[in-house]
Amino acid sequence: AGWRFTPYRWELEGNYTYYSADGSNAASRPALQSLNSTTPESTSTGLARARSHIDLSYQMGNLLLAKKFLLDKYLIMRYLFGVTGGWLEQDWKIHYFGIVPPTTGRNNITHISWSFWNIGLRTGLEGEWYLGKGFGLASTFTAALLYGQYKNHFRDEVFSLSEPPFNVQNLHSSEKRLVPHFQLSFGPKYGKMFDAWGFSLYALYELNIFQNLHYVYRHQGGNLGDGRTNLHTNSLTGLHGLTAGAEVNF
Repeated sequence: AGWRFTPYRWELEGNYTYYSADGSNAASRPALQSLNSTTPESTSTGLARARSHIDLSYQMGNLLLAKKFLLDKYLIMRYLFGVTGGWLEQDWKIHYFGIVPPTTGRNNITHISWSFWNIGLRTGLEGEWYLGKGFGLASTFTAALLYGQYKNHFRDEVFSLSEPPFNVQNLHSSEKRLVPHFQLSFGPKYGKMFDAWGFSLYALYELNIFQNLHYVYRHQGGNLGDGRTNLHTNSLTGLHGLTAGAEVNF
């Protein structure tokens, strides 16, 4: 939603994005071979199969002040600046099952979850290259610096048939963190203007990248067949895909 102020043609725009995704996977031990775990497993009889499920929730909002510049009759550029903020959360569970469930055996669940509340400043450029007959190419690049509360919880819980469940690892961390966020999109766009209103349709490839956000704890207990015995790993957190939509101006 937005409003254009005349005669200077500054624009005030607000937008909100909610996205949720989940996925599952499973693996079983091949015949006459072994199955190695990514995170340390605590089964007492060797690993027979593993099952994982992950959920991601993404919520971000922007309040932006923007202005368009006509570079020539075919190219329009739009500069924007404002505040941004939101909430991200990821929940990941990995179930490890032993080869056989003996009376004294045990299985375990590794539970990794994190969340990030944030607020910050965003700036960027939007461009539109007019090709003719209402068709054009649109692109957007914005960068933001987010500041907020990051929380991480790593828990390794063992389930035994002979005793109550207990935690092998139960780690909590909470800290203030700066996270750079980059958004890039580009693709075709079609629009048509009438006397007092207009509309446009677009289909864009969009890429979102967060730095200094994804952080997975590990521990040195258990058997690691792949040799990754570091205490933590971190990497980029990214989302990408098709963004299709319509816009109405009046």
